[in-house]
Amino acid sequence: MIKASEKVAILSITEKLNSVMKMKVADLDEINYLVTELSPDAPELVAYHNNTLEVL
Repeated sequence: MIKASEKVAILSITEKLNSVMKMKVADLDEINYLVTELSPDAPELVAYHNNTLEVL
Protein backbone atom coordinates (compact mmCIF):
# COMPACT_ATOMS: atom_id res chain seq x y z
CA MET A 1 0.00 0.00 0.00
CA ILE A 2 2.87 2.39 0.73
CA LYS A 3 4.42 1.83 -2.70
CA ALA A 4 1.06 2.55 -4.38
CA SER A 5 0.45 5.73 -2.35
CA GLU A 6 1.38 9.23 -3.44
CA LYS A 7 1.77 10.41 0.18
CA VAL A 8 2.17 8.49 3.45
CA ALA A 9 1.38 9.84 6.93
CA ILE A 10 2.30 8.35 10.29
CA LEU A 11 0.42 9.21 13.48
CA SER A 12 2.47 8.54 16.62
CA ILE A 13 2.45 9.42 20.28
CA THR A 14 5.73 10.66 21.75
CA GLU A 15 6.34 7.46 23.71
CA LYS A 16 6.47 5.44 20.48
CA LEU A 17 9.06 7.65 18.75
CA ASN A 18 12.58 6.16 18.65
CA SER A 19 11.24 2.71 19.54
CA VAL A 20 12.03 -0.53 17.72
CA MET A 21 9.58 -3.28 16.86
CA LYS A 22 10.22 -6.73 15.41
CA MET A 23 8.04 -6.01 12.37
CA LYS A 24 9.16 -3.23 10.04
CA VAL A 25 6.40 -1.20 8.38
CA ALA A 26 8.40 1.37 6.41
CA ASP A 27 11.72 3.16 6.17
CA LEU A 28 11.73 6.75 7.38
CA ASP A 29 12.45 8.00 3.85
CA GLU A 30 9.13 6.46 2.68
CA ILE A 31 7.11 8.67 5.07
CA ASN A 32 5.91 12.14 4.00
CA TYR A 33 4.15 13.33 7.16
CA LEU A 34 4.69 12.66 10.86
CA VAL A 35 1.82 13.75 13.12
CA THR A 36 2.34 13.89 16.90
CA GLU A 37 0.94 15.75 19.90
CA LEU A 38 4.19 17.76 20.07
CA SER A 39 4.88 21.08 18.40
CA PRO A 40 6.79 20.52 15.11
CA ASP A 41 9.78 22.43 16.53
CA ALA A 42 9.98 20.33 19.72
CA PRO A 43 13.51 19.09 20.54
CA GLU A 44 12.32 15.46 20.50
CA LEU A 45 11.50 15.78 16.79
CA VAL A 46 14.76 17.35 15.54
CA ALA A 47 16.04 14.00 14.26
CA TYR A 48 12.92 13.56 12.10
CA HIS A 49 13.25 16.79 10.12
CA ASN A 50 14.61 16.13 6.62
CA ASN A 51 13.85 16.90 2.98
CA THR A 52 11.18 14.23 2.56
CA LEU A 53 9.44 14.24 5.99
CA GLU A 54 7.20 17.07 7.15
CA VAL A 55 6.52 17.10 10.89
CA LEU A 56 3.02 18.33 11.75
